[in-house]
Amino acid sequence: MSEPKPIAGWYPDPSGTDRLRYWDGSVWTEHLHDAQVHVTVNRSSVCMADDVDSHIEFWQFPITATVDDLMVAISRQLLPSVAGPAGWCVDLDIDDLARRRGLGLIYTRDDVGQEDTFCRYATGGQRLAQLARGRSSLEVEAVYLTGDAAYPVALHEVTTSDSVTGSRPAVLGTDAHDYSLTDFRAEHKIRREAKAVVSTRRAWIRDQLIQTPPATGEVFVAENLHYLTDLMCPASMRIAGGLLGLDRELSTGTEAVQLAGSPLGATLTMVIAALEWGLERTRQPGDNEFARRYFGFLAECGYRPTPVERILAAGPDPRDLSAEQARVRQLRNAEYDLGQNHGYTLMTHAEYLAALGPVAAELAKLGEIPNRPGCAVRALLPHPPADRWSAPCAVRSAWAEPRASAAIARLVRS
Repeated sequence: MSEPKPIAGWYPDPSGTDRLRYWDGSVWTEHLHDAQVHVTVNRSSVCMADDVDSHIEFWQFPITATVDDLMVAISRQLLPSVAGPAGWCVDLDIDDLARRRGLGLIYTRDDVGQEDTFCRYATGGQRLAQLARGRSSLEVEAVYLTGDAAYPVALHEVTTSDSVTGSRPAVLGTDAHDYSLTDFRAEHKIRREAKAVVSTRRAWIRDQLIQTPPATGEVFVAENLHYLTDLMCPASMRIAGGLLGLDRELSTGTEAVQLAGSPLGATLTMVIAALEWGLERTRQPGDNEFARRYFGFLAECGYRPTPVERILAAGPDPRDLSAEQARVRQLRNAEYDLGQNHGYTLMTHAEYLAALGPVAAELAKLGEIPNRPGCAVRALLPHPPADRWSAPCAVRSAWAEPRASAAIARLVRS
């Protein structure tokens, strides 16, 4: 029986060099890596006198070094002594927003000789070589924290402090409640119809807006340029390419200007493409502010939104629902309200089942799947008021009793 092959990773070079070679899980590759990890470390200054010299240091770790090794070295070798509590947030690639990540927190109390306290953001045993894969070195910075952020606090310290007013949140709703009211057949229908009008809408945009941007185009671009931060990606650039007559992803801004005929046309194309991509990713109709802005702009330019596009912009209007869909929503509301009343012991278990039966039967008749009695109650029940702490227990006992009775009956029969 053959031995199992090692997992993919960096291993000592089998050819005998002092470097590491990458094993992809089946064969050795041509990728080599130094047997050391280079780390450039820096820290914030803690006062004006500390800001005279640079704090950047260049370290070299063996290939086996871990994140915990780095954190310990920063604690012992890099951080200065501070008269009082101090916190340090250790970040990797702090200047690169795309790759930046936190490694952990270090709290110090050098003034009282207290041992440093760590809070890990990353797995302590993760090797630095894994973090440095494909790069010549790691860039790490320790950011100085002061005030309330300079030390960890226990829950009792927070609750007894002056900053706690005793305010408690009011539960306005739950995602589980919204989910229970969702008419999935209507939602799927909206998505199908929205997909069917995409090509027509984009053809209109290509013919009417790109080559001759409207007078309001500059204002629209300026007000919605920030959406590029969240929505611009290879998928949106493929949409931009399609708007400019390409069958591939748009490669550069220069190409966009050449194809659109003007810088405004190019920028408008990329903003519209990003918003089109956002519509494809929209979880629920009317769920995004940008959809309302986008379709409003198209309407100002002469586009006539279809009914499904009006729903995408504003969400489904109760008047747009069919009688059957409206009835399903009413039944879901009734199902939820009964569960709340049962959970807060405003009705007995027998009353709850008697009232829920017709609701569940009608939902099943309409092709819906009724919630199992009691299941929705546990998922949707908010925290009870102070004088009703027994409510959750009532929910559990109401279901434990019938199950226990059935078990006893089976035992007696046997």
